[in-house]
Amino acid sequence: MKKSYEKGFFAALGCAGLWGILPIYWKSLIPIPSSTIIIYRVLMIAVVCVIAARFKYSWSRIFSPLRDWRTSLKFLVAGLIVTSNWSIGIWAVNSGHIIQTSIGYYIEPLVVCIFGAIFFKEKLTVYKSIAVIFAAISVIVILIHYGQVPGIALVLATTFAIYSAIKKRL
Repeated sequence: MKKSYEKGFFAALGCAGLWGILPIYWKSLIPIPSSTIIIYRVLMIAVVCVIAARFKYSWSRIFSPLRDWRTSLKFLVAGLIVTSNWSIGIWAVNSGHIIQTSIGYYIEPLVVCIFGAIFFKEKLTVYKSIAVIFAAISVIVILIHYGQVPGIALVLATTFAIYSAIKKRL
């Protein structure tokens, strides 16, 4: 593997692992209301992102996109959508909808891929198309065995796909 691919691979692996254990963490915080958890999550993420960005960029470079009101509006909408995604995810886990939450985050990449093809005219290679077909088949099998329409899962996957589409345009 090339060095840049190795970094990306291990970053993706780390993210997937972290996302896999986050529901356990959210569940352990059950005595705390979901709204309080999400407020702390948003604030802590904001602080960490600003600190991380400051290591790489100057303050003027970090905040320069906010000088344009259209860009600021896109950031605001993207922030509200991802916050709603996080809020629904945390609420769902803490309300006992762990299976739907898992299904939602499982189908999320597929929905993002579909959004890319529809809204951005992204083309898939033959191998990527085959992978998407297998993923779609697995989602169909999961949904058949689940036995009901997973509303929470669909909302989680769709809100993250919308967030991704907005961020792609920034």
